[in-house]
Amino acid sequence: MTDATVDNTGVVSVRGVRTLRVLVAGGGVLLYVGLYAYFIFVILGAEDGAVAEINSDLIYMASAIGGVLATFFAVTLGVRRKDPEVPEGGLNNLAMGATVAGGAGAKPGRAMSFVLTLGFWAYALVGVATIVVVYLYSDAAPDIVKGTATAFAGYLLAVLGSAFAPASSTP
Repeated sequence: MTDATVDNTGVVSVRGVRTLRVLVAGGGVLLYVGLYAYFIFVILGAEDGAVAEINSDLIYMASAIGGVLATFFAVTLGVRRKDPEVPEGGLNNLAMGATVAGGAGAKPGRAMSFVLTLGFWAYALVGVATIVVVYLYSDAAPDIVKGTATAFAGYLLAVLGSAFAPASSTP
């Protein structure tokens, strides 16, 4: 008995890959939330006038995970750069959920769907929390946390702008 199979198109399937994707994605989301909760705790506990000291390796880890979540967040909301060189629908064909779920056209299972939703909302809540903390404790917030708040504020402005933008007309 083998745990790996190859279909007629040459795609290899290994048992447990979907479970691993769910665990890695879910673990990444939880780690991101945990790291930013720790950062906020450190910022709130910083002495008056001092910038909070946060381990640079933890900041790097949170930034890497945050980059993935930020991309997913933007794609999910449809935030994209207007490019006259890209035909309409070119960038709209991105399907982050299908990519994560495994293969073109694949639909995420219930567990992955939950993790994707959790990741979307976790990024949003961490973004709002960092905006609030940076606003209230600006002296104690390290520049990297200010950068996260600024990036999320940019996404919010893009969403706000797209909500009030006139609909594009097609000839």
